Amino acid sequence: MTIISNKYHPLKKLKKKNHIYFQTYLKKGQKVVARQQLTEIFIRNGIFYFFSIKAFLKNKTIYLPKSLYYEINYEYVNIDNLEDLQKSRRLSKKLNLDL
Repeated sequence: MTIISNKYHPLKKLKKKNHIYFQTYLKKGQKVVARQQLTEIFIRNGIFYFFSIKAFLKNKTIYLPKSLYYEINYEYVNIDNLEDLQKSRRLSKKLNLDL
C-alpha cells in the first residue's frame, strides 16, 4: 500500500448538491476543521498481495479480517497501457536498471 497526501483525504472530498451548492462527499467530512484531525490513509497499489486461497474463497474478497500490510515508499509504475510502459522504462533508466 502507498500513503496518500491529506489533501486527497476522502473526508475532504466534495460533491455537487445541485447546480449551485456543494456538500461533503462523506457526512463525517462535515466535522473536519483542520488537516491535523485527519488520520493517515493509504491506497492499495497492486504490487503484491498475500492471502490464503481458502480465506479468499470463503470471504470473496482480498480484504480479509486479519489483513497485514507493507508500505511501499519508493517510486513505481503500474503498467496498464503503452504510456505506462514508457514511463516504467524512463524510471528504470533513472534507477540505472537494465530492463
